[in-house]
Amino acid sequence: MTGLALSLALAASMVGEVKSYASAYGSAQQSGKPMLVLIGAEWCPGCRTMKSQVMPRMSSAGKLKDVEFAVVDTDREDALSDKLLRGNLIPQLVLITKTADGWQRQYLTGAQSEAAVSTLISQGLAKHVSNKPEVVQASATEPVKNAK
Repeated sequence: MTGLALSLALAASMVGEVKSYASAYGSAQQSGKPMLVLIGAEWCPGCRTMKSQVMPRMSSAGKLKDVEFAVVDTDREDALSDKLLRGNLIPQLVLITKTADGWQRQYLTGAQSEAAVSTLISQGLAKHVSNKPEVVQASATEPVKNAK
């Protein structure tokens, strides 16, 4: 039993800092990155697999570097999880991306493989439009034009 607890603690530490939704949202606002949110519960076997195995492996492999990752516990953050969930099945991964057509959510439901999560992130990043302001540079002979 001690070995299992130690391995779960080690796997959780590999994710690095697991952010709250509020913290990840603030970071996404500053960085312009999409948000990836894992919604689940401690009693859910698939949720525990995603939180303690799949996501830590992806983080350690650098596959979460282009998103702000957060975990939302349905039992502790009921109102927030109700707003984020599509249906009531968990675990759910929600990728929230700013696109040219506005904000878009993409979902994966159930325990997923690293490949499936990587595909979700790649698809979202392909549609992503950064909300960071563009840096406009001008040459010495041209005036600076306002970017729209």
